Amino acid sequence: RSALFEKGLLKNLTDIFDENSLEYMVYAVENINPDLDIIEGGIKEFSGSNCDFIISFGGRDTGKCAKGIAMGLKCYEENNSINCYINAEIPFAAVVINSWINDDNSVYQYHRHKVKLNKTVNPFMVVIDSELIRNLPTDAMASVGIDSLTYSVEALVSTGATLISDTFAFEAIKILKKNLEEFIKGKNSKEIGE
Repeated sequence: RSALFEKGLLKNLTDIFDENSLEYMVYAVENINPDLDIIEGGIKEFSGSNCDFIISFGGRDTGKCAKGIAMGLKCYEENNSINCYINAEIPFAAVVINSWINDDNSVYQYHRHKVKLNKTVNPFMVVIDSELIRNLPTDAMASVGIDSLTYSVEALVSTGATLISDTFAFEAIKILKKNLEEFIKGKNSKEIGE
């Protein structure tokens, strides 16, 4: 959240809405790690608005939070166990800084317990914006680069891997091998960021 706000990157998105006279609201919290208190706050904000859908803007934690809100996620404690259910399926889109789309987004924090859902919702549209990446601080860029490498290796060794997924994973690893060090140092051109 802080890097996106400090660098004015979210303003790029809200300017588009303003220029087209589109109403919107921003749900911004300091700690975006998606515990259920934050998600419940987002559900209340969304419910009290006239919004038709959600746009997640940022990285994996922002995406997890948006998914939780889009599911209308509700959890409660009963007989020493955590019960969760999906109360809604609100459409959402994602503008992301890395290749996050469908990772472990069904794991949430509920008080001191981790909750894993069997069902989740996915964005109807994902935009990976290399301009967002190029404007991040070095430590965030390192995290994005390592995330991308991790996703590529996971895809390669997955039990669900196919010839197509292996081809994309190998290509991603080759690109990362060639560019990751310069990318992390922040000496990246537009070509390296993409």
